[in-house]
Amino acid sequence: DAAHEGARLVAGARVDQSDPVAVAEARVRAEAEVRRMLGRFGETVELDWSASDAETVALRVRARPPGFLWAALRGPGSALVERTVHVRLETVR
Repeated sequence: DAAHEGARLVAGARVDQSDPVAVAEARVRAEAEVRRMLGRFGETVELDWSASDAETVALRVRARPPGFLWAALRGPGSALVERTVHVRLETVR
């Protein structure tokens, strides 16, 4: 839900998609909002916008959720959570 909200903020009609500076500023604000929504866990997530294109904003979130078991009980490797959210760009008509 937090990733969707972040992508929606960047895809909104208020962001001038033809202005790279405006898009970059919107991404910075959206990342801050995503991290705020996730609380302390937000400090550990990796956010990636590289899958965005001319029609959609894509936000990929990667994180390792905190484990409650010792490594010996959890098994090899920790569970990596990776999700990508796509939101179509909004345009004013």
